[in-house]
Amino acid sequence: MQHDDYLQLNLTAIPEKLNKVLMEKLKWIFEILLGKVCQTTMFRLMEHEQETIEIYSFDKNLPNRQLAEPIRSQSIVNFENFEKCITNILSYDGSFNIVYGYWHKVNRAYQGSIENAALALTVSIEGILKEFYQDFGQPTEVDLSLFNAGKEVVKNLETEQIIKDRLMSSLANMNNFSSRKVLKHLSSMDLVTNKTITDWQSFRNKSAHADRVGAQDDFQHYLDSFIVA
Repeated sequence: MQHDDYLQLNLTAIPEKLNKVLMEKLKWIFEILLGKVCQTTMFRLMEHEQETIEIYSFDKNLPNRQLAEPIRSQSIVNFENFEKCITNILSYDGSFNIVYGYWHKVNRAYQGSIENAALALTVSIEGILKEFYQDFGQPTEVDLSLFNAGKEVVKNLETEQIIKDRLMSSLANMNNFSSRKVLKHLSSMDLVTNKTITDWQSFRNKSAHADRVGAQDDFQHYLDSFIVA
């Protein structure tokens, strides 16, 4: 139930299934779907004929600018597939707290400058990809073969050592986990588009070098890329 200045969540469940762990997870889900931190003001549990009420403090000065929500709607009660989304997340047995942890990191960084949030966002995306899609980002046998062949070529180059070191550093990337490779795999499953991958890579490179946004057109492009990510 949504009121003017707060959201009231009423749950009916089998008593042994309803606990604070579930409530915390639901709070995380709503925060991600709403794009804002939800401060709990009261926890009220009615079980059999017993009622328990816990009151929590509320920080009115908490920075709480809204991130782009994954499901767009004017009202929480009108979210298309909102119930399905919650059900799917609740039925997930994996570590959802990892996903929420990254989201919270981005949300807190977003309360400052968008440049800070951009770096937190790209690092978080890579963290999630590595956590849940590790196998899809590993080097293939072809990558390893090219890496070993490339090392021999660089070793035999007659040039300054600093140049060899730079080349070896670049080659070493072929031997590491690749977020782009994971995204390409997800693209083959029609889960992301090639344009999204291109936009993300450009955005990731820009945010990693701590670029500052200047002109209005640059800022709009940066903001668009942030929302895509």
